[in-house]
Amino acid sequence: MRAPVALSVGDAGGAFVISGTDDNDESGIISSFFKSFPDLWEVGVIWGGGVVHKEASKLFVPGTVNRLTQVHEDMAKEYLPKIIEASGWKVEEVDCFLATQIADWILLNIKKVLNARDDQFLSVIKNTGNCGACNIAITSTIAKNQGTIKKGDKLCLMGGAAGASIGAINLIL
Repeated sequence: MRAPVALSVGDAGGAFVISGTDDNDESGIISSFFKSFPDLWEVGVIWGGGVVHKEASKLFVPGTVNRLTQVHEDMAKEYLPKIIEASGWKVEEVDCFLATQIADWILLNIKKVLNARDDQFLSVIKNTGNCGACNIAITSTIAKNQGTIKKGDKLCLMGGAAGASIGAINLIL
């Protein structure tokens, strides 16, 4: 069986450039978080080995990452509230959550776990597709251009990856 993709370039390679400012305001990184879960490697990896893998049972078939989606909610419940609290913020004080958007269920799950409002999120996956963690940079650019986020806003940038790891940066724009 062949994998349903012809080319994989990882998580789309997106980045932010954060620089200092001469402004005497509150702008800046307030807190950050990163955690890796190597014990979830077998759960999160999407096997393929190119077009053909030595072990046919390891070939990627859509729907075989169900265990990762189940683990996501448990991880979100344990870590997302702590990520917000690390800044001394409450969920309702965050102006915008900018999160990895590999699928619609990611944002829905984050909203549910945090009991957050719809207006605290901007979904772009329908327009951009799965760009992995690069969607954080894309979403922030769209949000800024649309006026959804502005100077002084409290933002929570959240990323995750199969394998599995999660990271976040809380900042004031």
